[in-house]
Amino acid sequence: MDTTNRSDATARSRPHAFPLTCAQRGIWLAQRLAPDVPTCIAQYVEVHGALDLAVLDDASVTAGREFQSAFLRVFEIDGEPFQTVDPTIGLSTGFVDLGGEDDPTAAAHAWMTRDYTAPLDPTRDRLATSTVLLVGNDHYLWYSRIHHIALDGYGAMTLVNRIAALYTARMEARTPEPAGAADLRTLHRLDEAYRSSTRYESDRAYWREHLTGRRSNSSLSPTAAPAVAESILETATLSVSATERLASSGERIGVPPATVVIATFGAYLARMTGRDDVLVELPVSGRTTVLLQRSGGMLVGLAPLQVSTAPDDTVATLIRRVHHEILGALRHQRFTLEDIRRDADAADSLSGPLVNVMLFRPRIRFGPLTGDFHVVTSGRWRICWSMCTAPPLPGGWSSSSAGTPTATPGTNWLVTIGPS
Repeated sequence: MDTTNRSDATARSRPHAFPLTCAQRGIWLAQRLAPDVPTCIAQYVEVHGALDLAVLDDASVTAGREFQSAFLRVFEIDGEPFQTVDPTIGLSTGFVDLGGEDDPTAAAHAWMTRDYTAPLDPTRDRLATSTVLLVGNDHYLWYSRIHHIALDGYGAMTLVNRIAALYTARMEARTPEPAGAADLRTLHRLDEAYRSSTRYESDRAYWREHLTGRRSNSSLSPTAAPAVAESILETATLSVSATERLASSGERIGVPPATVVIATFGAYLARMTGRDDVLVELPVSGRTTVLLQRSGGMLVGLAPLQVSTAPDDTVATLIRRVHHEILGALRHQRFTLEDIRRDADAADSLSGPLVNVMLFRPRIRFGPLTGDFHVVTSGRWRICWSMCTAPPLPGGWSSSSAGTPTATPGTNWLVTIGPS
């Protein structure tokens, strides 16, 4: 009779395993609650020109080993999630020729949607994939997708830039600069060190005091809906005058355009809900050091942002008040919304629309070529409404919204400001 404890056997067979970080555990639990809805991030880079696929593949594997996220395996021991880096995982860039389709670009987007919405079990399936989609003569969409437990959006952008830097160095026959990324075990160790530090205690004290008496939720919809993976996208263009006012906010009010966007949405939320005080959720990178900024991993969190309005507010007064709130949230960002709810024993409180501001148009250099970076999905949301604005371009900035048909009261909406 076999009396071997399977969990003990698993632990012995994976001596290099280590626990998930707190941010990873949140993703793990979300995936377990809705196992048929993948919690992934995905993006693509559009490139026109003679892209060397072999060099791109080699650069992707090299950067993948530097960042380790693509080689992550996740498993359970006695019901608790653990992770390990498995260098034996086969990692290569696939290739799909869609040039024969009636509309190759539309076919490529349909292909990407099928991929990022397909169910994925993080304990069984490979967490990352990368494929080049050919949609025309020397016209490529380099697509990549990875489970959110292994990498966040900031880390994904850093990884893409690292791959491009390796590609460029190879094409220019020179030695690339060192990556400077921490391995995943180091990221876990740094997270543990923070949680036993005086900084952790001061961050917790800040949020306890700052949020005293603020436990209400904000929502734009009374309608409930289950979690879904695919988003609905709507786009529009901001007027030239609105673009100019937003771009000049630093000169006129002394705050960056991102603050204006967040304050504007907060005022809209207050107006639509009939409340003077509303709450939005602000994504924060959690990368407060140069080492963390150079690394991969899943570190992103959410910070609750109180937007208070008054009948006699001027535009400048409201925006500066919101700017003050944002500065406080960024200073204490490593103590995330999950930590705040856990500390207050209030799992269902402090919920509101999520506002993600990305006022830039990422251009990726591949040697002599330049690619445009596009976000396909930033993760799973039970409801997602996003606005996307790019930097000033001829004809104004663009705005788009993405979301599911119905919303869930008390859960996240997503408002994203960034490139279209």
